Amino acid sequence: MFKEYENLKAVLASMDDREAVLQGEIRQKGIEKEKAEAKYQLMIEEDAEGSAVHSSESLSKLKKKIEELDSDIALGQERLSKIAQTKQLKSRELHDGIIAGWQRETAVLRQELQQRFDAMLEYRAKLTLAVCEAHEIYNKADQMRSMIAEVDRLANPIGYTIRSHSGISNQVPIDSITGENDGILPDPDELHRVFNSGWLPDWVKHYSETGEIIKTGPIKKQKQDEARLKQQEEQERLQQEEDQLVDQEEIEHEINFGRGQSK
Repeated sequence: MFKEYENLKAVLASMDDREAVLQGEIRQKGIEKEKAEAKYQLMIEEDAEGSAVHSSESLSKLKKKIEELDSDIALGQERLSKIAQTKQLKSRELHDGIIAGWQRETAVLRQELQQRFDAMLEYRAKLTLAVCEAHEIYNKADQMRSMIAEVDRLANPIGYTIRSHSGISNQVPIDSITGENDGILPDPDELHRVFNSGWLPDWVKHYSETGEIIKTGPIKKQKQDEARLKQQEEQERLQQEEDQLVDQEEIEHEINFGRGQSK
């Protein structure tokens, strides 16, 4: 974070510590007050019933303690209220400086981010060049298509059909790598999700860990196989438990049957 914000956090942290201490003191005095009030009420009732005799001095002393505790609690609450007011005043006092610091830091971050985005254009240029290299392969196939078309025409000059397909794909696989598709371009929604949350598709995680590019189909199949194996193991475990229960019931039945025969 930036210094202006950290300065405010340090000031507020000190107040938070004092606030926590006061809250603890108020809770403790509240407990003491409840006990004192319960004791005072009991002494008054005992004195009224005649089951015990308590002097006016002891009753007054206990009542005074309750009043002092009540006063201490009220004072603590007043101090807590003042801390809350001071927090607000301090935040308001430093607010403009914090906003200025935030704007300064975000200006730096915007520049860094733009540099990252500009660097990504290099990947786009490399991708376009790679597609251009792939054109050489497509061009060879298209030349062979023209040759075969000429053979078709010579073999059947009257009824031949113009051969329009080169035998290989004439489209760049631009679909995002989702499901069973393996395209060379990421989906815009996928990029936004990565940028906003840091989420990565499984195949990208695999690449970051191993440097290996694999299709999402095998990853999906592996997960399905793992889930299927886990389900199978669970079914086998349940079957074993059921078999053991049946065996135990049969053993108990045989024992009970033997006892009946012996009688």
